[in-house]
Amino acid sequence: MKDLLLTFTVLSNDSNQPEALATIRMLEGARKSPEPAGSAEPARRDRYTMRLPGEQWAISVAIPGYKVEREQTREGRTGIMMGGTHEGQKMNLSIFLEREKGPRTSDQCRKKYFQPALSTSPEMSEIRRWETDALALGQYLINIKEMVAFDQMHMHAYLGKDDACLDLHLSKVGFEEADRALFDEVFSSVRIERVAD
Repeated sequence: MKDLLLTFTVLSNDSNQPEALATIRMLEGARKSPEPAGSAEPARRDRYTMRLPGEQWAISVAIPGYKVEREQTREGRTGIMMGGTHEGQKMNLSIFLEREKGPRTSDQCRKKYFQPALSTSPEMSEIRRWETDALALGQYLINIKEMVAFDQMHMHAYLGKDDACLDLHLSKVGFEEADRALFDEVFSSVRIERVAD
């Protein structure tokens, strides 16, 4: 069996919130189990589209080579997420689209979600923020000294649209500067598309 490394992020303003404590308890009991015989292969898609209920627009992202492994809708349908992996590039991908209490700019979305992410690990370096025409971006590198060659780069792209925030998160273990193009390829593909009922 190959080694398996997983990272998790729980974002909360209160570490005693029931949701945060329940997540930590769940992870404490997590175990790897073999795939059941005949289990379905995760879907591969060249482009992924995400739409909040009732909206006349959707977010579209190019994800060639990624397997979509999980999709989830928050109770009350106020948020949706997906997660996937690119085995060839050894990259992880997650996309969150969440309803907010009022109109949000891309920078406001970054301020809400990126700062809490920076408190998840003490071994962070190369923290950076920058912008493109539509996106507000952020990155950090996690280096765990006890693990050989563990340099995991995390990059987030944030987009504000009406009263919703998009958080597109990519990460890669064993990051080298040449790998930056793999992140940029996905980020540059983000589109807002009109949706007809």
